[in-house]
Amino acid sequence: MPNKIMIVDDEKNIRDLVKYNLEEVGYEIIEALDGKEAIDKVDDNIDLVILDLMLPKIDGLEVCKKIRSSENLKDIAIIMLTAKDEELDRILGLEIGADDYMTKPFSIRELRSRIKAILRRDKINFKEDDIFTKQNKDKYAQGDLEINIPAYEVK
Repeated sequence: MPNKIMIVDDEKNIRDLVKYNLEEVGYEIIEALDGKEAIDKVDDNIDLVILDLMLPKIDGLEVCKKIRSSENLKDIAIIMLTAKDEELDRILGLEIGADDYMTKPFSIRELRSRIKAILRRDKINFKEDDIFTKQNKDKYAQGDLEINIPAYEVK
């Protein structure tokens, strides 16, 4: 099962560029045009959010705070991808909860590499076509064997 990535950006050309290049390497993409839509669409099946800061309705910092404050969503990886390039903006984004921060203009190859690194670091990626079946975001099972990754349990 491919990793799900949500792209939150009000600029269609940015969303289209990122979507095309991530689908090309096998990611499933969900799009949101503003902060409110992102909050409405985000769920615990999403593995990573690419988040612009300057969004209509609800800004990216508030979206990040809401994700981090939710018990079900707090483990979703977040990469801020924004035109705000001041040191203070980068520090604030990372302090609020972003896992990474990139500024526009950006290299799509670098973005793909950062996504790959974050997803590799954040969880073990069993595939459904492997021996294990994904029960939910953090649990995998095969017969009587169950692996709960965040609890470090094997039953």
